[in-house]
Amino acid sequence: MKLLTETKMFEGEQYYLVSIEYDPIWKKRELWTKMDDWCWDQLGPRAINNWPRNNDRWLANNQAFWFKNEADRTMFILKWAQYEDPNT
Repeated sequence: MKLLTETKMFEGEQYYLVSIEYDPIWKKRELWTKMDDWCWDQLGPRAINNWPRNNDRWLANNQAFWFKNEADRTMFILKWAQYEDPNT
């Protein structure tokens, strides 16, 4: 699995993104759920089906995880970069 990173601006705020390069697509969905659950546990709740509110630390949208703080993105990368799917 490969994590892809980039930085984007949204409504004047900088966000640090991580997306997943992972096949096949159905396994990506399974992994995405694990990553999303981990973010909820570590970083707190996020906006559902809309863009972040002022106090949101992260967002999952457009096949990427968006982090408001670079340190949160770094923690996410350290957790998931070496992930090995036990089903493969």
